[in-house]
Formats: sequence, C-alpha cells, structure tokens
Amino acid sequence: MIKLLKYKKEKKIDFRKRKEEFESRLREDDEEDSGSSRMSVSQTSRQEDATFALRSTNVDLVRSKSMKQPKIGGSLMKTLKKKLREAVSKFIIYESLLMNLSNSPWLHNLIIVAVEVGLLDKCPTPYEVSDVYLEAEYKSMQEWISKLKTTWKEKGVTIMCDGWTDSVNHTHIMNFLVYCSKGTIFLKSIDASLLDTVVDEVGEEFVIQVVTDNEKALKAADQKLMEKRQHLYWTACATHCLDLCLEDIGKKKNVQKLLSDAKVVTTFIYNHTWIVNLMKKYTGGREIICPGVTRFATQFLPLQAIVQQKQGLRNMFNFEEFRLSKFGRDKNGLAFEARQIIIGNDFWSKANDLLKVFEPLVKVLRLVDGDEKPTMSFIYEAIDRAKQSI
Repeated sequence: MIKLLKYKKEKKIDFRKRKEEFESRLREDDEEDSGSSRMSVSQTSRQEDATFALRSTNVDLVRSKSMKQPKIGGSLMKTLKKKLREAVSKFIIYESLLMNLSNSPWLHNLIIVAVEVGLLDKCPTPYEVSDVYLEAEYKSMQEWISKLKTTWKEKGVTIMCDGWTDSVNHTHIMNFLVYCSKGTIFLKSIDASLLDTVVDEVGEEFVIQVVTDNEKALKAADQKLMEKRQHLYWTACATHCLDLCLEDIGKKKNVQKLLSDAKVVTTFIYNHTWIVNLMKKYTGGREIICPGVTRFATQFLPLQAIVQQKQGLRNMFNFEEFRLSKFGRDKNGLAFEARQIIIGNDFWSKANDLLKVFEPLVKVLRLVDGDEKPTMSFIYEAIDRAKQSI
C-alpha cells in the first residue's frame, strides 16, 4: 500500500512538471511570434511511465487521464490546435497515407512524446528507423509476448486459424493466432495439416479450443484433433458461417436474377463519369457502391444501397436531362436495361423482400466481424433476434 501511495504521489509530481514545462513552452512560442527572443527549455528528467508502452492489449492507454493535455483557454489554444491539425493533415495527405491514420493511438502517442521532449533538431534517419529502432521494437515485442505467455496458464488460450491458398504451389496455408484474456499474438503460418504440431508448440495444457473456418478439410482435421485430445473443443468461425449463409441465399435462381439486375444498374452508372455526377445530384452525393464486410456480403450491399436511393434514381432516369442524352435515347444496351429496371415495379418489390432476409444477417455479421469487443457472450441472442426478424 505504501509503495502504491508513493507511486501515485510521484506520478502527480511528474504530471505537474510536464504541465508547467508545456505551458512554459507555449509562452515562449508566443513571445517569439511578437519578436522577443526565445528562451531555451530545460530538459527535465523523469522516470519512464508505463502508460507510454503501448501494446495491442491496451491501446486505449493513450487516452487515460494521466495523458490528457492541460487545458489552455482563449484564442491561443484554438490557434495551436489548428496548427497541429494542419500539420498532421499535411503529413497524411502528402505522404499518401490512409486518412484513418488520424485515429491511430500511435500517432496520438507520438504527439504526446513530442510535447514532452520538446523541439528536436531532426527526425530519425531511415537507417535509424530500419536498423536501430526496428530491432529495438522487435526485442521489446518479444519481451511483451514472453510476459503474455505467462498468463496463459490462468484461463487458457484459444487457437484461431485464418486460411489462404498459395498461388504458386497451391498449398493451403494457415495463419495461426493465439488468443487469451490479455491479448492476441500471431504465432506462425504453416500448412493446414500441421495443426496438431501447433497445439504442441503452444502447450496442450493451455489450449481450450480451436477456431477455424468451416471447410471440409479443416473440419476433418479438427475432428481428429478432438479425438486425440479429449479436452479440446473445435468451434466454427461465426463470421464464416454467416458468410456461407449469404452464399447459399445468393445461389437461388430468383436471387441471382435480382443481384444481376442490381449489377446492371451499378455497372452502367459507374462506367460513365457524367452519369455518376448526375446520380449524386439526385441522391444527395451518396454512392450506391460501398465496401463489403465479407466476399459474399459485397454482392448484396449494392442492392441495399439502390433500394435506399430508390426515389433519387427514379428521378434521375426520368429527368429530361437524362432522357435527351445519348443514354436516354438508347433503345437497347446497358443504358436501356438499367432504365427499365429502375422505372419498373417488379424489381423493387422483390428487392424489398430479399433485404428483409439480408439485413438481419449482415447486422449480425458486422457484429461478430468487429474488433471492438468479444461477441461470444451475445452471439446466440443476436442470431435468435435475426431469425425472428426474418
């Protein structure tokens, strides 16, 4: 208890020092803008805070109370925030990085550390990143994994498999991951037939269950594994099960016809820039193509988007600007087929019926395919509700 109180006291003192240093740096920046000379900021030593050791198990540490920036009121704070956001945005834009990088906790941690350290002469060189810091991070990650393995004996682990086929040798390769209550680690990628050796490597006494896809080869391998190791359980991947349900639905002839009609509409629209711009004019800038959760869910999503934009699409195809264009005057071809589908009534009634089955399944699919939290505790309830809705 005394050590804990001492640690909290040191943490408060450390936070107060960093706050004073940050406010001092802001005052010096303000003086520099007005022509005053800039005073150097002394580098105060502090003990390493464990909250800066970001890892996949607790990436939200960067958002803890001890990491929050001190509040500074007035126009100065607005100006500083704007400068920071502009700098981050320019870095992402001009380096052609993904826009959602701005949500990365590692970027947030970089800003926090930069505030603590102060102004640096230069960033690390490519050599330092690839040879020095990469090697150091690798060793740090190995140490973290070693500590994580010590927790396996507490509640056991789950071996998770994700398969893919080698395009050269056509060998079925499995990515093996080990999940426990403290986090998930990637173990190795090997041939699917070597599942038994993976259990030995992790430790049979630690493994509770194995989660794989529903392919026949994997189901047969898992069945043999359970026969050999009586305490192990095989669990089918919920995402793959739902994906196969959508695949079976898509194989029905009447559903295939409906999905084919939706594909005709999207193909015609997105093959012509003028049509795309005209569509956005009537749909309020909304698209009718969006990325899918899984491979088989993707074929249903355009149909869902078309139904949602029914009125806008009908107005576009009936609008005089379209009817007088070369596309509107066509009496055959893709443009004519797409217009007949949209202005007709048969397509819409069948699409609404199909979506009554599709939407509840995709809702559950998005739920189990997410990474926010484990879904095992409510997956059965979600499936039951989807059945009732259908």
